[in-house]
Amino acid sequence: MSEQSPVSKSNIPKKALVPLLVLTTLVVVVKLKFEHYNLLFPILLICALAIILKKYKVSKDYRIAFFVLLAINFICFVMPDKTVYRLRNNHRYFWSERPLGLSHFKIRRNTENDTTGIVNPTIIGSISKVYNFPPAIIFASDNNERSWIDTTSFDDSPESKKSLNILLEHEKRHLDIMEIYVSRAQDSVNKMIFYSYGQKYEVVKHYFELSEKVQKAFDAETDHGTIDREIEKWNKKITLLLNKK
Repeated sequence: MSEQSPVSKSNIPKKALVPLLVLTTLVVVVKLKFEHYNLLFPILLICALAIILKKYKVSKDYRIAFFVLLAINFICFVMPDKTVYRLRNNHRYFWSERPLGLSHFKIRRNTENDTTGIVNPTIIGSISKVYNFPPAIIFASDNNERSWIDTTSFDDSPESKKSLNILLEHEKRHLDIMEIYVSRAQDSVNKMIFYSYGQKYEVVKHYFELSEKVQKAFDAETDHGTIDREIEKWNKKITLLLNKK
């Protein structure tokens, strides 16, 4: 009984890398844009690369190229979308637990009214238009290009420094409120994998509008951070909600 010789592998065609390179580049681009990204894209490419490597003979140069493609797709798969978004938009302000300092604001003189400082809490991020998880990546942010403080009424006296710190803490609390509602919005859209882009957008918009109402109540009840009793009450409430998010 004669032994069968093993099936020899054929040489991989030189043009095989071209479509794989194009597809990998496309996956990287949609990963960066997020809206049309699906986590299955890099998985499918990794599988395709593995099958080709098993089926064909691969020279040293090709093997290096294929492992580079595999590494790129693996990175696309494992790197969180939120991390990618933050790296791409590192010029933006993203909410954190750190207090705000004067460097966060533009320094200007306000002659229009008695407002001493202002922040602009908002929601930034992206919503998926395909079936993906997470369905959206959203962050509490501040449009710090439009955030300002009038420092002309402050000096180096202890009382003045205390007043400035109270103002900075009050403005930070506005951003904390936005973070609370962004967290709720993220939790809600995470459950909306098979919903439309418009439906997910409406949920995010709903929580943004709720945050806006709470911001106004916060300013009204604390008289823009000047009523100590109300400030203490709001500080406890906001801290508790932040710890629950």
